[in-house]
Amino acid sequence: DITFKGAALLANALYRNTTLQELRLSSNHLSDAGVSHLAQALATNQTLKKLTLAANDITNAGVIHLADMLKKNRTLHTLG
Repeated sequence: DITFKGAALLANALYRNTTLQELRLSSNHLSDAGVSHLAQALATNQTLKKLTLAANDITNAGVIHLADMLKKNRTLHTLG
């Protein structure tokens, strides 16, 4: 499971990411707060192309964070 702190650490890594193109975080009990951290990082990330978040604890609030991120990110083409 990815905790809030774990999501924040992962987001920090994504800010500097220049090689990772796919990230699978399915079934990790990722919360809306964790998604918020990831979405902030992914708004500027220009490397990640595929993100899988299936079977997490994401509600409408988390979906809004992701939608806002997608308005800025032009690299991510698969979100599942």
